[in-house]
This record gives sequence, C-alpha cells and structure tokens, in this order.
Amino acid sequence: MNAREFLEQYLRKTEQIEALQDKIAEIRACAEKCTSVLSPTPGGNAHNDSRLEQLVVKIDSMEQQLGVLWEERGRIYIETVNLLCAMPTDICRQLLQQRYLDGKTFTEISEDLAWSERKIYKMHQQGLDETDCLLKKMCS
Repeated sequence: MNAREFLEQYLRKTEQIEALQDKIAEIRACAEKCTSVLSPTPGGNAHNDSRLEQLVVKIDSMEQQLGVLWEERGRIYIETVNLLCAMPTDICRQLLQQRYLDGKTFTEISEDLAWSERKIYKMHQQGLDETDCLLKKMCS
C-alpha cells in the first residue's frame, strides 16, 4: 500500500459511515410511516406489522455494521496520526492532516496556509514521499 492509499483510508471510511447513516435515516422514516398506519385494534394490519418488524431488524443490523465502521475508522485514525507524527517535516505533516483527516481541498489548504496551490501540490507530493519512506521502514 502506498502513502496515498494509506492516507485515503480514513476519508473512505468516513464516506461509508455517512452513507450508512443516510440509509438508516431513510429506513427509520419508512418505519415511522408504517407505525402511523398501524391499527390500534386487535389483529391490526398484519402487512404493516410484518413490514415494521422487517424494518426494525434491518435498522438493528445496519447499526451494528455502523459500530464496526466506527471502530475501524478509529483504528485508522490512530494509525494515521501516529504515522504523521513521525514525519520529519512539520508543514508536510500539517498539509497531509488537513487533506486526509480534515478532508479539505487543495484550495482550502492553500487559503489556510496562504500559499499558492502550486506550492501546496509540491509540498503534498513531498509529504507523500516522506510518508512512503516511513511506511517502508514500518514494514521492514
């Protein structure tokens, strides 16, 4: 795994978490609709009862999956921070943190650091090169 792939793991996991949270919210909304049409009389509406039960099971399963994703993302965050802390160049560390942990664009980083985007791209590549060297040392 190269430096970019290693660093992108955190943002990819964040995207997975956000997508799953959106799906859970959609299913909850559907479950609320099922609940609103349930009949308070004995026997009720068996179709809606069954549908609601299926939705509750699905939500529970997805929330368990969400917990796993949160744990994985936490592990990735710690590994990434440890790697960045080992970097010899402070500005590269700061740039990679903003890019891969904070999810900022190169334009936003350029504005934050008051540097040209060209300089940001150059420093980004330097940071990736430093990260590649650190990863190779860790794997040896």
